[in-house]
Amino acid sequence: MHEFSSCETTSEGVGTSCEISNIDESLLEETGIPKEIADNAFKDNKKVESITVGSNITKIGDNAFSDCNNLKKVNLPPSLTKIENNAFANCKNLSSISIPENITKIGSNAFSRCKKLKKVNVGKNTTEISSGAFSNCTGLKTIIIPKNVSSKAFSGLNIYVTAKVPKSKKKKYSKLLVISGLNKGVTIK
Repeated sequence: MHEFSSCETTSEGVGTSCEISNIDESLLEETGIPKEIADNAFKDNKKVESITVGSNITKIGDNAFSDCNNLKKVNLPPSLTKIENNAFANCKNLSSISIPENITKIGSNAFSRCKKLKKVNVGKNTTEISSGAFSNCTGLKTIIIPKNVSSKAFSGLNIYVTAKVPKSKKKKYSKLLVISGLNKGVTIK
């Protein structure tokens, strides 16, 4: 059972109301406030359109928002340090994401198949972008990336994408994009 599985539109039609149940007690601090969004928490929820992640959250679990087909907007807090595997996979209407500067890890396929995703700004402290993190994001036009990425992090991208990278890493990313098969239509800045 998903923690937020009973989400419904309010009677006023203004937003979405969620019933919270089955919270894993190990995820709670002494205050009773969750510090992470559990695996599968919103998975397959077709009603969620916008998410603002609370300032106490440090991790978004595996598949937490995967297959939320109507999810368009996500606001991530500076406290966030990890986005796990498939966290936002197949969120077909998600159009942009700004990864907070404290994020150190973006898991495998975290944003894969987000077809309307046009721009990604990866925080400067991100040291791990795992394999397939942005794979098959066919609408992606601009990605601002920091230091270290897996050679398969961007497989299946639109070949006409602009990658903004640190000047000191330009040569490395050129090689990386060749490995990924994206070297012909990619502009590296």
